[in-house]
Amino acid sequence: MYQTDTQPAFVTGYRHDIFVSYAHVDDEPMFGAPRGWVSNLVRNLERQLATKLGRKYAPPWMDHELAGNNPLTPDIMAALRDTATLLVFISPGYLASEWCKRERDSFLQLIRERIDSGSRVFVVEIDRVDRKNLPDEFRDLLGYPFWVEDEDGKAPRTLGMPVGRLEEEEYYTRVNNLSYELARELVRLKEASSTTPSAAPPPAIDVKATVFLAEVSDDLEPLREELKSYLLQAGLTILSKEWYKYDDLSEYQEAIDKDLRNSRIFVQLLTAAAGRKPQGWTHGYVNEQCLRARELGMHILQWRSPELDLATVKDAEHLALLESETVIASGIEEFKRAVVQQATRESPAPAAARGDLVFVNSDSADQALAKSVSDLLVKHGIGTVLPLRKGEPAEIRKDLEDNLRDCDGVIVVYGETHVTWVRNQLRQGRKILAQREQPLRCLAVCEGPPPEKDEIAFNLPSLRNLNFRRGCDENVLIEFIQCLRS
Repeated sequence: MYQTDTQPAFVTGYRHDIFVSYAHVDDEPMFGAPRGWVSNLVRNLERQLATKLGRKYAPPWMDHELAGNNPLTPDIMAALRDTATLLVFISPGYLASEWCKRERDSFLQLIRERIDSGSRVFVVEIDRVDRKNLPDEFRDLLGYPFWVEDEDGKAPRTLGMPVGRLEEEEYYTRVNNLSYELARELVRLKEASSTTPSAAPPPAIDVKATVFLAEVSDDLEPLREELKSYLLQAGLTILSKEWYKYDDLSEYQEAIDKDLRNSRIFVQLLTAAAGRKPQGWTHGYVNEQCLRARELGMHILQWRSPELDLATVKDAEHLALLESETVIASGIEEFKRAVVQQATRESPAPAAARGDLVFVNSDSADQALAKSVSDLLVKHGIGTVLPLRKGEPAEIRKDLEDNLRDCDGVIVVYGETHVTWVRNQLRQGRKILAQREQPLRCLAVCEGPPPEKDEIAFNLPSLRNLNFRRGCDENVLIEFIQCLRS
């Protein structure tokens, strides 16, 4: 194992900063290679981490001699207890190793006992593994894949195999990203160790500076890693789990939504390739993630090369995605800057507690869209009321009129309903609004999916249009909120 007496640990209170958990079969040197793949990656991480932390630190604890059937010795247990973070190398060999299982379970039990436990487990994927075989405790952890699929039908290729080559830029980009995240965690733990446990609870995710970096087709993986590295260097938090390859659509959507709700913006790189689609799914991974973001009303930034000829795209659904209003056709450097600018932009301050109330009026066909709009308004501290769906016609009519008289703002939802319903609501509402003692602060029509629809052709000086044709867009709604509060 590495000697750790030459340098103290970076994190106060620990002897080791990183404990490396791996299967020995994954570190057997190939003929002609000076050392194994795991050892080589760990050494590269050491050098990157020293640069990012500003000094040398205790080398990672990494055993090179333990047999796979040996028990956990007191020395190993002591090393686990004295380690700040765990670096796990996932592979078919790791999942088959009883030793790795005991080592992993012991470490996770220890960190659960620590009040300041946080994201202390980093997972490196050496090769593709079936998600069903992953331990439960790893399924919500941020993964760092070091394998790629160059072409459909070919076997996955491990980057840096047998050793990292200087010309293999993608390998070193991923080493840099992993070292950056490890450094940020070690700094956080060091700062937390200087305070009392009661004064330093684990920090919540800072949604304001968090980017959801979406799935891409295989040909864009190197560019995605480049963008990820740029955003990390800009101080942003990236949510981009690699283990979203679910067979069950509902489980996939649940996993995606969890991270989307903890993110400020949704970022996606697009090319002519539609990406992979599991058997039986309506949409592929690339389109499904975007649809989830739209459903949750996130701000969406997507990129495609200005040189991409859309006439060559044969998949109709993917072509519609490429033609979306949220897609920017620009150079990648310009797009990087746009993402950072959007992710760090200040949101409007919550309104003072003055009881703002918005009537979100919709036909029965657009109840789901009205609910999404309502949820976004509530998120910004604004009360909402939806129309009654059951009751006597006279009761429903009176409730509608009361809402128009009493609310501070009105949004008429125009999604799947017919244009005549929208025109009728505006016409009748105008008569009631004219009877108010206080003028209505803001009136808007929210145009939701489907994108193609008849024009309302109903013009009022104060009427605003909220373009949700491609899905809920929180930034568009923010303009309505600012109008309501002005």
